[in-house]
Amino acid sequence: MSNIEQSSTAFNRFQNLWSSYADLRNAAAILEWDQLVNMPPGGSEARGEQLATLNRIAHEHLVSETMADAIAQAEASEGRPDRPQTATQAALRVARREHDRARRVPADLIAEMARTTTAAYTAWEAARSEDRFTLFAPLLARLIDLARERADALGHQGERYDALLGDQEPGLRTSQLRALFAEVDRGLQPLLQSITDRPQPGRPLFHRTVPESEQLEAGRWAVTAFGFRWRDGRQDRSTHPFMTSFAPGDVRMTTRLSADDFASGFFATLHECGHALYEQGIPDAYRRTPLAQVPSLSLHESQSRLWENCVGRSLPFWKYFQPQLARCSGTFRNASAEDLWRACNRVHRSLIRVEADEVTYHLHISLRFELELALLSGDLPVSDLPEAWNDASVRYLGLRPSNDHEGVLQDVHWSGGGFAAFPSYSLGNILTGIWMEAAESELGNLDRQITEGDFRPLLQFLRHAIHSRGGWDTTEELVQRVSGGPLTPEPYLRRLRVKFNELYDL
Repeated sequence: MSNIEQSSTAFNRFQNLWSSYADLRNAAAILEWDQLVNMPPGGSEARGEQLATLNRIAHEHLVSETMADAIAQAEASEGRPDRPQTATQAALRVARREHDRARRVPADLIAEMARTTTAAYTAWEAARSEDRFTLFAPLLARLIDLARERADALGHQGERYDALLGDQEPGLRTSQLRALFAEVDRGLQPLLQSITDRPQPGRPLFHRTVPESEQLEAGRWAVTAFGFRWRDGRQDRSTHPFMTSFAPGDVRMTTRLSADDFASGFFATLHECGHALYEQGIPDAYRRTPLAQVPSLSLHESQSRLWENCVGRSLPFWKYFQPQLARCSGTFRNASAEDLWRACNRVHRSLIRVEADEVTYHLHISLRFELELALLSGDLPVSDLPEAWNDASVRYLGLRPSNDHEGVLQDVHWSGGGFAAFPSYSLGNILTGIWMEAAESELGNLDRQITEGDFRPLLQFLRHAIHSRGGWDTTEELVQRVSGGPLTPEPYLRRLRVKFNELYDL
């Protein structure tokens, strides 16, 4: 891989400009992290103005004629191939795409979105706490208007959703999503039906009161074993778990804990650790360059899902971790590795997405995908959203929420303007099947390594195959590099069949 620092004068001029843009974005991200972790509710209005200013300045910097000229001159010097052969060419491809998209969106719209999302997050927290959707509804309606305005500014030939989907999944179309999701549905339904016909392993094992200090210690044990570098990261608490990164040396994750459900906080910690390991694996040489950006949200999500589900919910992991958990918490001292494995893999229809099992999780995403399409098209008014959510829950999950807290208010994403992001979670699951098959082919007996608590081979495989590439490839290109084939859900579905056939003796 070429060294991005050894480049032409034209590229260096571009890179100096891009570094300032990256600094502005990271400064805004630090304020957003503080808002979600530390900021008192009274700071919401002031924080909104601060973020509006920073985001407007960053946007103006990105779309300026100076930046446009610098990108064009660097492209003339370095070349502009469809498939970059050097790091500088790859960086320019990322920059060109981001610059061209950003130039279509007015700076005033960027600032208004920053102000509105800051107020919307505070309103969402209050609405969730009081179980009153009406506290959030006006700001959600405003965010949907802004999302439509932004989609129209970006341009689309058919559905507005296509334009917004480009933020998370460059090059992907809504029609492709529908086809992929239909294939996953066809593969999951027979498995789900077979499982629901069988006796269920009990999950009450995790429904015990566990002190938060013991939960935090258990999570810290696990992510340390996975390879998270605490020197370059930290963990805090937030209403909704998330990970953010400002550089490979400053990666931050959060979790939320439930006093009577150990699995909720523990697997949230493993999930965010997967994101964090990805960010810690991006080469420091890419810091403040376009290559520090991950190609897609689904690619990021594939890393969190891999460590949470493929590793953390596997029997080999619990054979290793059961003694560690017993040391962290006497609550589970008498639970066997198999007991813990079965408890964390119970398949059942539930209302909360972040706590859904691997087989039913996709149903939660299909529900949100359907509602987002209707909201953005204008077919579904915000005032009707809670009832539409509840009806969709019955259709997809066979359950009706008893309140908005476990229904329409459960996710933070819409309060941040994160429309068209949910499909990336299912796409991330699909990618885990591809990565795990490739890892097992290269590493041999991966189960034995995990049982022994040796996670280094898997992490090093992911570092080499995915993390170290940064933003070099598109998601499609990376899949081709790793697997030699196209994006397909079959490896993911195959893994689920093998795992749950064993769990349920199908």
